[in-house]
Amino acid sequence: MNITSLVYIAFVGFLFVCNVICLILAMSRRTKLSYSVARLQFSVMMCAIFYTMAMTTKDKNIADIGFGLYFACLSFAEYMILRLIYTMVVAGNPNATGKRWVWYTIVAGLDSFFVSFNFVNKTYFEIKSITLSSGSEILIPEFSALFVFHLMIMGIMAVAVLAHTIIEIFKSSRINKGKYITILSFSSAIFGLGLLYILFPDFIHIDYSLAVFQMLAVSAFIFTLSLLPAGIRKSMLSVANRDITDAVMCFDFDKNCIYKNRLAQKCFPEKTKNIQWIQTLLNSDEELRQFRKEIYLEDSIHTFDIEYRQILDRRKKATAYYLKLNDITLELKKLQEEQYRSTHDELTGLYNRNYFFSEMERILLENTDIDFYIICTNIKNFKLINDLFGVKFGDRLLKQQATEMLKSNSENRILGRISADRFAMLIPKEHFLPEMAMKNTTHLQELSKNMNFKFNIYIGVYDITNRYENVHTMYDKAFLAIKNNKQDGQTISYYNTTLMRKIMADKNIISEFKYALNTDQFKMYLQPQIMCSTGKCFGAEALVRWVDLDNKYRQPGEFIPVLEEAGLIYKLDYYIWEKAVQKVSEWKSKGYKDYYISVNISVKDFFFADLYTVFTELVEKYDVPASSIHLEITESVIMGDDNFHREVLSHLREYGFRVEMDDFGSGYSSLSTLKKMTMDVLKIDMGFISKTNNEERGKVIVSSIIKMAKALGMNVISEGVENEEQAQFLKETGSDVFQGYLFSKPITVDEFEEKYMEVHE
Repeated sequence: MNITSLVYIAFVGFLFVCNVICLILAMSRRTKLSYSVARLQFSVMMCAIFYTMAMTTKDKNIADIGFGLYFACLSFAEYMILRLIYTMVVAGNPNATGKRWVWYTIVAGLDSFFVSFNFVNKTYFEIKSITLSSGSEILIPEFSALFVFHLMIMGIMAVAVLAHTIIEIFKSSRINKGKYITILSFSSAIFGLGLLYILFPDFIHIDYSLAVFQMLAVSAFIFTLSLLPAGIRKSMLSVANRDITDAVMCFDFDKNCIYKNRLAQKCFPEKTKNIQWIQTLLNSDEELRQFRKEIYLEDSIHTFDIEYRQILDRRKKATAYYLKLNDITLELKKLQEEQYRSTHDELTGLYNRNYFFSEMERILLENTDIDFYIICTNIKNFKLINDLFGVKFGDRLLKQQATEMLKSNSENRILGRISADRFAMLIPKEHFLPEMAMKNTTHLQELSKNMNFKFNIYIGVYDITNRYENVHTMYDKAFLAIKNNKQDGQTISYYNTTLMRKIMADKNIISEFKYALNTDQFKMYLQPQIMCSTGKCFGAEALVRWVDLDNKYRQPGEFIPVLEEAGLIYKLDYYIWEKAVQKVSEWKSKGYKDYYISVNISVKDFFFADLYTVFTELVEKYDVPASSIHLEITESVIMGDDNFHREVLSHLREYGFRVEMDDFGSGYSSLSTLKKMTMDVLKIDMGFISKTNNEERGKVIVSSIIKMAKALGMNVISEGVENEEQAQFLKETGSDVFQGYLFSKPITVDEFEEKYMEVHE
């Protein structure tokens, strides 16, 4: 062995010792990354052992085994570099996956296995002896053609190493680029030197790539576990100290400022000796002081929590000092905003419900010498306004209402938004001006002056006589004054004891409703509908009466509005619908095939049930034709949600039901409703004529409506017919059906059957 080989073997030995030290230190770290570095150290150590064995022996068999194991370990070491790169990537990316490394493991393992057993069948190489120029002989491998497979596998892994390191160089942060650049540099050198050794073994008889491999392993330890983490820590501390949200200042024993971070430089651009309060702190004997102070910073006042501390030695003597200033300006602002949001309505800026009632209670108890009103407001049909004109307009209306209410400024007055369109005000009685309240509502109504729609705002007032009464009850009483305002055009209404009696009566109706429904206290009454041409009756409108177990009657006007308000009307409507379908089925079985019953559908029925399914299942259940059930609706049904309601009614008409428009002419947009929705029957209320000052003009209008209905292919029912003159006029103008007290009031089913039923064969 010549001197060059000996020197190289000695150098490999030195690097071997370095690898051992790195292996021990890496294993002591007990992390995934340190274990990956340790595996790389072990693999290159094995390479060094087997290469030294092959190079120093004179026995060809030992050399054959040594070189086989050396090439096998090289393949394993190359694979360990890939695993190290993957582990470094995973350390910074928890979402990374290692599934792609499974194929590398299999390929590298098989290659290492076959190469290590080369001494058995000499598949990859044979050992030959060459004489060097110095006269010494050494043993080197002579590679066969099959060795190219081993080269291909090593080349693939080498390319993979290069590709992954290049990718990570571009992807990783500046501070992490160094370790990948180091791996790329060493790997490139290993790849080049190893290729030269394999291609030209007679000229380059020493594999210099081994030493580079060992240096790569040592460098991997230094950069990943030692030098780079320390650099990262130092850089992180430097950046953290510089960019920390606290201002930090350090002073030496002579109380000179020796350090200011970035924020401290902004707070105190001049010398700290000129800042009196800092010098006072430094000259005090306090070891620790914490306080809050406002400091002018960046054209605004900032609030800081300040901590001053002395740094003491072992003898408890001050050796240095530091100030830490925590800027809490944003925190205070957020706290103020959160406090504001917890007490105020976000849209209007008024007090929210809870805070209004809390403040109301406080003011009442603290001002016992002042008499107060609680006032509430409500916009009629506010949901309809949102549906017609959009939520943005509705919000604009609510904000404008808050603005108008704020105009009534007085001491001990508070305002709040209770819910949706409900507002409340607590105000001393002497400061409440009804004319001002009326003026404010007029201003609000001007918002819709160009929309052909007038909305009404109602005001309820409760005179607080017992300031110890529950404040929620006070508000409820003020709102109750609005709910029971039955006079058109009356904006302001006052609570009185009559309203309380009305509340109790309504509660009794609601509490008794379920029992009454289960015990059949609700009776279906029928009001006959008479054919104008023949005077015969083939149908009737179903109405409801409440007859309790003591045979006492409750009129519909007494309980139906209450049930509508409580959301119970659907249950009563369904009860009557089923009674009507049952009765038509009974008539059909007895041979009365041409009779029909009209039933009423309210707006709220659409919200509580799938009406198409309800009615189709009823007629299928009792085996009656859909045409024998007429569905009466008011235009408010269409106005509520025209697209949805029109779709449901259209499907019902297609199924065979007849749809009737009730109370035509009593709403705001009946003609547009007829344009939107195709119906079968138009019902005209003759009260339209009697309520006009000019009856003749009313007749002209009714005549025109009937002609229009006929032109649209609709039948006309005239309801509310009370005298022969009206009946004759309607007959002459083309009305198809009469309904009214001239012929019959609503009667029981038995009375109807006895008086009007006639078998038609």
